[in-house]
Amino acid sequence: MSSTTSPPGLRISLRELLILVTAVVIGCAALKLANEYWLAAISLITLLTFITLAVIAMVDRERRQAWALGFVAGAGIYLALVFSMRVTGDNTGIMRTFNAELNPDAGWLPTTLAVRPIYNSLHDHWYIDPSGTRIRQSDVPPAALQTATGAPGGGYSYAGEQPNRKHFMLIVHCLWALLFGYAGGHFARWVYFRRMREQN
Repeated sequence: MSSTTSPPGLRISLRELLILVTAVVIGCAALKLANEYWLAAISLITLLTFITLAVIAMVDRERRQAWALGFVAGAGIYLALVFSMRVTGDNTGIMRTFNAELNPDAGWLPTTLAVRPIYNSLHDHWYIDPSGTRIRQSDVPPAALQTATGAPGGGYSYAGEQPNRKHFMLIVHCLWALLFGYAGGHFARWVYFRRMREQN
């Protein structure tokens, strides 16, 4: 019964600290370069982590089971909340139902509001100049911006935004889910140890 005698605390092992640092670095890179490839990688990591810990929660026992249950509860509840936030509004003259939390400028959850300044600091529009070079909107001559949408004779064509807002927000919510799951796991383990102490 050694698993019930150790105090839970909030101690973090060196291995866990290295994993956290690596996760922060990968998360920052994914947000800065948000595209379909980063979204695929982060969503796959989130899915595999969720599935692995869901299985552990079902078949393991004691503190490992408690930690896995806490992770699944924290991450699962957050993702369910995010993807249930659907609203109906006017989008380019057409009434549509959409998820406001996938737009950093429209969402109102605290997690969306928290990353809005980050998105605004990273966001920029890109254009292709007459020589074929990809440049930021700030580098396009003001006179050329009038025809920088690919119109004939404009010389500049619109190349899209970076980071893509939908990809950015989906990555953000995956990272928040992992964070809430991590916190939920530690909280569940603390509750487990407290219950063991009370029983003893």
